Amino acid sequence: MSQPALAKIERGVTLPRYDTLERLARACDRQLALTSPAWNVDPQDWAQAKSILKRTPEERLCDIETAGNAVLSLRRAGKRSRSAHAG
Repeated sequence: MSQPALAKIERGVTLPRYDTLERLARACDRQLALTSPAWNVDPQDWAQAKSILKRTPEERLCDIETAGNAVLSLRRAGKRSRSAHAG
């Protein structure tokens, strides 16, 4: 690897590919290892996800539509409230 290319990586100008990182690690007598953090998922979230997945796709779409309509209603109510207090 050329010195200018390495300098760009060091300065954060370019993002190296995985194979480039492996090569750089080997040059430093190191081994590159990718890990992922452990998931700390709330058990309630899992329970809710399982419950939702038991519903049919049509039922889930209906739930989304209902939630979307509720959001729109809240937005309209908020606009009415702000305009009533502005005048």
